[in-house]
Amino acid sequence: MISDGLLSPEQNESQAKETINHILLQAKNPCICFSGGKKSLVLLHLIKSVSKKPLNVIFIDTTAHFDNTRNYVEKMRRFWGFYLISATPAVKIDNIAMDKDFCCNSLFISPLWQIIQKNGFDYVFIGSIRTENRIERLLDTTLKKKDCVFVSPIENFLTEDIWHYIHAYNLPYCSLYDIGYSRLDCKPCSVMDESRQNNILNPDDEDLIIEKLKKLGYL
Repeated sequence: MISDGLLSPEQNESQAKETINHILLQAKNPCICFSGGKKSLVLLHLIKSVSKKPLNVIFIDTTAHFDNTRNYVEKMRRFWGFYLISATPAVKIDNIAMDKDFCCNSLFISPLWQIIQKNGFDYVFIGSIRTENRIERLLDTTLKKKDCVFVSPIENFLTEDIWHYIHAYNLPYCSLYDIGYSRLDCKPCSVMDESRQNNILNPDDEDLIIEKLKKLGYL
């Protein structure tokens, strides 16, 4: 059912949990993709709240992530105690994001598929929403496999629903959002909120970020 914003955040959450429960009843060896972004954070918390079993969590380090993202993923691994499977691509790309589909296929989808095959995962949870579904499209058109099923329980969430959930449960999100980023991907494809351009800091400058977070009361 497509919400088009007609469902309340509570209804979206309830639907997502129903979907997760339904999948977990069928799945023999499920896993979840965790990018360190806000959508996969919400997905991870939803699954964690539904299932008490240990989580198999995949993080694909494309080698083009911000250090903040890598550090955040490791922080959440320690905080929530999930089993983290990390992988890096076997190839290097000189002009990252020049051809976005080729880039994502090489740096993300290919190593992801290798992990899925190696571990025999049958269901893969991904944090995709309908307004930002390029990765889901690439998964459908590139893999063309029947050995596993990709599921996005939060596909009906809007961006505001994502943030409502994060604040409702006081979830610890990546610090890059607090310096103006609205979407976190690899460095070239991450999106800065234009309304917060005056807050831009170099994400690789840890000292400036720490100072900014102290002023915001996070440290």
